Amino acid sequence: MSDKFPHSPNPRLKMLIVEDGTACSIDLLYRQFRRKYQVFRAESGPAALEILAREGEVAVIICDEPTPKMSVTEFLRLTAVQYPDTSQIRLISYKEHFFEAIDAGQLCHYIAKPWNPEQLNVFVSRLVDTYTLRKARTNERRQRDESAEQARQAGFQAIRDAIPRLLGMGLSAEQVAEALSLSVEEVTENAGE
Repeated sequence: MSDKFPHSPNPRLKMLIVEDGTACSIDLLYRQFRRKYQVFRAESGPAALEILAREGEVAVIICDEPTPKMSVTEFLRLTAVQYPDTSQIRLISYKEHFFEAIDAGQLCHYIAKPWNPEQLNVFVSRLVDTYTLRKARTNERRQRDESAEQARQAGFQAIRDAIPRLLGMGLSAEQVAEALSLSVEEVTENAGE
């Protein structure tokens, strides 16, 4: 197996593999990715949800079918809502599982069994790149929102600071309210009285 990845793996990125434990695919997948990512394994949907609750968001979830106690479709639907940036891969061996997922409106990626390890490496690498880009955009958006909120708060504070000065210049509360587009009540609340 080659280590050809378009990006250098980030050891902090996490992956979750969910499989019922009856097949050897969970071990194969674990061995395939353990050097590149922090890999968690679960043998059921509920166990995987517990791992996500404890460890937090992962970059990629690879889910084999079926899993006990919860359908793969239900598990992936729940995780898509809670972790919208996480990429999901569903391993399928039967057409009916594919159509079941499509009918459920799942938005995830599908890999047919048996999979080619090299192709799966490239595919996962692309999904990790997509995840990294999504997280960067989310962080940029959050920073912009925080900066805008700080500017808004600074503007409000400047207005509150101006009220006592304007009143001290002999303007009435009504004149200050009109000049600052505030109510008279807001002016008197911030007048320092």
